[in-house]
Amino acid sequence: MAVDTTLDRPAAGLAPGEHGRARRVWRRLVRRRSAVVGMVFVLFFVAVAVSAPWIAPYDPAKANWLQVRKAPSLAHWMGTDEIGRDVMARMI
Repeated sequence: MAVDTTLDRPAAGLAPGEHGRARRVWRRLVRRRSAVVGMVFVLFFVAVAVSAPWIAPYDPAKANWLQVRKAPSLAHWMGTDEIGRDVMARMI
C-alpha cells in the first residue's frame, strides 16, 4: 500500500527545504550582472519569436518581384532583398 505524501509539500511544488535553496539561487543569479544581461537577451529573443506573426506578417520564403530591393517603409520595416523577400521576416 502506497502512502500519499503530496500534502507534506508546500504549495509551490518544492520539496521541504528546497524553498530556501531556490531563493538562494535566485539571489546569486541576480547579483551577477552578466547572468542578468544574458537572461534579458534570452527573454527578448523568446518574446520576438512568440510575437513573430504580428511583427513581420510576411512569409520569409515568398518572393515578391514587385518589391525587389525596396528601402525600409511602414510595410517592410527593414526593406526587402534581391528577390523581394521581407528582410525582417527572414531575420526572425
